[in-house]
Amino acid sequence: MDGFVAYVLRVTAQVRSTIVLNEHPGSILRSTFSHALRHRFCLDRCRSCCAFCMHELSCPVSMLASCAEEVDECGRDIPRPFVIVPPMDGKATYQPGELFEFGVTVFGNVMSLFPYVVTGLKAMSESGIGRHVTGRAKRRHHGRIQVRQITAVNPLMDTGQIVLTDKDHLINLPATGGVTHEDVLSRAAALPPDRVSLELVTPLQLVDDERPVRPLRFAPLVRNLLDRLEALGQYYGTGGPLVDHAELARGARQVRVEKDQTRWVVPKSCGARQRYNTPDGGFVGRVTFAGNLEPFLPWLIWGEAVHVGADTTRGNGIIRVASHTSAMPHDNSDKASAAGGLYRWARGSGLGARRWGIVR
Repeated sequence: MDGFVAYVLRVTAQVRSTIVLNEHPGSILRSTFSHALRHRFCLDRCRSCCAFCMHELSCPVSMLASCAEEVDECGRDIPRPFVIVPPMDGKATYQPGELFEFGVTVFGNVMSLFPYVVTGLKAMSESGIGRHVTGRAKRRHHGRIQVRQITAVNPLMDTGQIVLTDKDHLINLPATGGVTHEDVLSRAAALPPDRVSLELVTPLQLVDDERPVRPLRFAPLVRNLLDRLEALGQYYGTGGPLVDHAELARGARQVRVEKDQTRWVVPKSCGARQRYNTPDGGFVGRVTFAGNLEPFLPWLIWGEAVHVGADTTRGNGIIRVASHTSAMPHDNSDKASAAGGLYRWARGSGLGARRWGIVR
């Protein structure tokens, strides 16, 4: 993964009018971000999709948030160059004056479009977010936010820089670098090589041989993660992981699940292009793996940045690597905040059990 970088952006906003989120806030935020990009930068708004647009190859909207269903020569979906990190406080309703925090992680060479990304995030202040709510004079409207600050952070190195505030007219290019492979290796060296726990913060849905993986196993997790890193490195970097995939696959099959505290949840989501709710299930909770984990630790840490499994762009598949003694992801104590990981900046991490009520 040399040459591949993940740039983590933290957005701090203030609620202007009541926001009511559904069970999958990442889907709402992705749709709002894509709408803001199209509204600001699309040169042909009459089109409902970027496919066959004459500006498709040079348009930042197409490169960042194209709705075209693109596949590579192997028939695999081409990953989008960003993921959403939804609010981590477990709330479904935000009242005027409250803080509303979320994140966007941008990958690799797409950082050349950094001004478009930041402007699109700021333009979310002009778009409605969440479900319709009834306001004054019984008029129905979406909630509104005012983006106050956008910060570029490198959580593994504990560095950050404000790149835009609501009072700025110019975007500050971040001197703070993104998450690199060197940062990941440094973090991996501090983890135990024989036991590691993963906190599944948002629903993790894995597919192996075109079938959903249930119960959770280590080998399909590693295979899905390496496939995703390979695709991201190919399209937005200088190449994927330089590893022996067959050898890693053999080693992954020897890693066992020592303790499984996960549960399968089925939230419902509704994006901008889908006016109906769609089931979107996956594992949340905590799982501890034991065995020879040393070869896999860097890739698990990369998984914190890129997410893993289905629907990663809208915030699914967020994992956090922790020692087996760390706090549970729904524990809002100081111990949970100190557990480390790419999303330590999020206030609390109670996204799972309180928001999703359907468990199978």
